Amino acid sequence: MDGRQGFLPVEVEWAGKKYTIPARSIMPLLAQIESHVTLAEIQSSANRGTLPQAKIAQAYTIVLNYLGIEIESDQVYMAMFPGPGSVENQAIAAVQGIM
Repeated sequence: MDGRQGFLPVEVEWAGKKYTIPARSIMPLLAQIESHVTLAEIQSSANRGTLPQAKIAQAYTIVLNYLGIEIESDQVYMAMFPGPGSVENQAIAAVQGIM
């Protein structure tokens, strides 16, 4: 984000398809996302070596639902965190990309 310009559109990928969130929609999405997890919480947990996986999945579900993808947070959770050696860094990057 450039403080002089405001938010820029954000590209999100899910199930091999790319979606674009218009710049005007970023702020309302941020407010919804922050009801589940904040960037500070993600950064703090990363420093401790922990990750609020359920909260991140809930936050990403908000984004996907906004994009018109009908999916539940448990499905998102299972896709983002399939087990040992999961894609935690991708999940963090995805949420941070919106924030």
